[in-house]
Amino acid sequence: MRFLTLLLLPAAVLAHPLVPRQEAGSALLDALRGAQLTVLADMLANNTALVNAVLNSAGSKTILAPNDQAMRAVPEWTTSNPELLQATLLMHVLNGTYPLNDLASPPPHTVGHSLLSLPTYANLPGGNGLPVALSRSSDAEFVQEAANTNAFSSADPIVAGNITIQPIARALTVPGNASATLGFLGKHDALLQALRGAGVADMLDSMRGVTLFVPTDAALQQYVQQNNLAANPENAKALLLQHVVASRAVYSPLLEGQGSMINAAGQDLVFDADAQTVRVGDVSVRITQYDIMHKGGVIHYVDGVLASTKYDESRASAAAASAARSANSFVAGPISGVNAASSQGPDLPGPNADNPESNGFKSSTMQTNDASGGSGAAPGAPGSRDSAISDSGNGSNGNGSGNGSGSNGSNGSGSGANASGSNGSNGGNSSGGSSRASDAAPSRAAASLLALAAAGAAAVCVL
Repeated sequence: MRFLTLLLLPAAVLAHPLVPRQEAGSALLDALRGAQLTVLADMLANNTALVNAVLNSAGSKTILAPNDQAMRAVPEWTTSNPELLQATLLMHVLNGTYPLNDLASPPPHTVGHSLLSLPTYANLPGGNGLPVALSRSSDAEFVQEAANTNAFSSADPIVAGNITIQPIARALTVPGNASATLGFLGKHDALLQALRGAGVADMLDSMRGVTLFVPTDAALQQYVQQNNLAANPENAKALLLQHVVASRAVYSPLLEGQGSMINAAGQDLVFDADAQTVRVGDVSVRITQYDIMHKGGVIHYVDGVLASTKYDESRASAAAASAARSANSFVAGPISGVNAASSQGPDLPGPNADNPESNGFKSSTMQTNDASGGSGAAPGAPGSRDSAISDSGNGSNGNGSGNGSGSNGSNGSGSGANASGSNGSNGGNSSGGSSRASDAAPSRAAASLLALAAAGAAAVCVL
């Protein structure tokens, strides 16, 4: 697919910091109108805060631009809510560049973070924005949402300075937290009832970074009934936590290179890229749908139950705390094993007896492809000077050195080999008057999840 380059718009117009903001904004709007994206252009013309957020954000950007028909189909409950409308539009702006020929043919998807980092809508490691999954087939490119496959429109991309404008045929929807997302998708009543009955749902919904492997309700209910878990709340609790990876958002590209992880039950969760399965102990289940995004992370559908009842609270807590300390801010471009918001971190517990040869137990810290070329935080992220919309970034992400601090020294300071810092201080970031939790919160939330699940184990048996 060829690129239509706007020769009348030199790169400096949109990229040079000395160009007045108004001129750069006008150039962007002219580029949209020149591509017949007039409804979006008109909407942005009335939303200077959002245009400024895009232009002030360092590095290249990709705008997934709904065509006029798609914009007119955006529901009234979104367009009539200024905050939600701004959030929706920010989700259409991705950090980095995503050449069409380089998009993955799933599995896995190509996944990139958007500018939607406002804490009302995003709660991801490093303060990164909500991600979007992209893919391609033999003859088309797509945006993959939980319930929709959104085809790119047939219009050519437009390159205007450091911004690529890619027309799409349907506007994206901002997802809710994990519970709301499962509820919206339906068919998960039994799982939701179990999570809420144990008090685990609130912890999952508040945790910064959480990955869920979600079985069908039919498979879950069948296992519970066959194994009489109503009479054994400890086993019911352990079963529930097998399907959770705490303090990490493990998108499909990270599964490909990860191999194995430690789940919230303290057991080894092993991914097989060839078979497209995950395994706990001797039980494997196949992943049937990848990359269902939610506010705090990602959901992958599986076709069965990870039927282990083993539980190691200490190991699970250590793994969650290590992952929380690994956070990197402002990840740009396609997410990969060396370009991610978080890893398993520098303090991961070693292999257990069930999986001694696992390749997941290494003291690795993801490097960050910083869109700003080394400046650190994204708009709206802690410590950022250019906060998106109403999220004021007054805190400090700290500065780090050593193997375990991440390339941006995000969320703490440290020195020497394998030093990850102590999570630093995120200051008094706020949106709509509510306080934003510091990055120390994810490890506390993960620990609370494990303790609360243990205390409320009997409630899990409402299945």
